[in-house]
Amino acid sequence: MTTNSVQEYWHQEVVNYWKMLGNKIKPETIRNVMDMKAHLGSFAAALKDKDVWTMNVVPENGPNTLKIIYDRGLLGTVHNWYGSYLYKGIIFLKVIITAISV
Repeated sequence: MTTNSVQEYWHQEVVNYWKMLGNKIKPETIRNVMDMKAHLGSFAAALKDKDVWTMNVVPENGPNTLKIIYDRGLLGTVHNWYGSYLYKGIIFLKVIITAISV
């Protein structure tokens, strides 16, 4: 996949996600987003017009693309505890979705 096609993919995912949630997303309900396998930061770039702050996490055991993320003007970090954090992230995402649907 080219960088442009990845960017377009994530842009469409964000559009679909916002449409799916419809009126459940109110101002200041989603403020912090973490992309836990950021690669090039395309998900964060697709969120640039939304009122959210995105942290890009690059797994230590994969390609180090953090310089590319920084070059795009995005925030990011590298973590070596990616596997355990992914599980915690799934639980956290479930809590967020439950809170939005209430």
